[in-house]
Amino acid sequence: CTTIENINCLTQIVDTSGSESYKIMIDSWIYFSDGFLLVYSSDSNESVEYLKFIIDKIILINKDNKTNLVIVNNKYDLYDSKSEKCLENEKYAKELAQTNNADYFDSSSLSNLNIKEPFLKLIDKVSNKIIHRKSFLIENNNKTNNKTNKDDKKCFCF
Repeated sequence: CTTIENINCLTQIVDTSGSESYKIMIDSWIYFSDGFLLVYSSDSNESVEYLKFIIDKIILINKDNKTNLVIVNNKYDLYDSKSEKCLENEKYAKELAQTNNADYFDSSSLSNLNIKEPFLKLIDKVSNKIIHRKSFLIENNNKTNNKTNKDDKKCFCF
């Protein structure tokens, strides 16, 4: 649990790669989330295709163009002599990031490149959203005799 502006926020890291059992839960996770850190591998066409699929699903479920996205290219150090496929997939993922107002990072645990930074960026984006929501709720509660919206999200997950 993370506390941002005195609001308790559930922070979850869910690795859904290769697991069919998580697929039925993804819609629920998306609906109740404020931010998403999406990791893909540029040497895999399937990974980039799934990245596009999940971004589309996030936007469809949230119906909110202010969804907080961070896209991470995993194992960047393994692509010293990048194949044309890797370069095309990277270009496509960067276009997805730009189109969807997402931050983009290349990362490598081997060379310690951008390990913490994507998480910190997402936390920063989500905390700004929570602070804005809190201000909005306080302002609206003052106008509506302190009625609260039970649909307001109180957590986020990665």
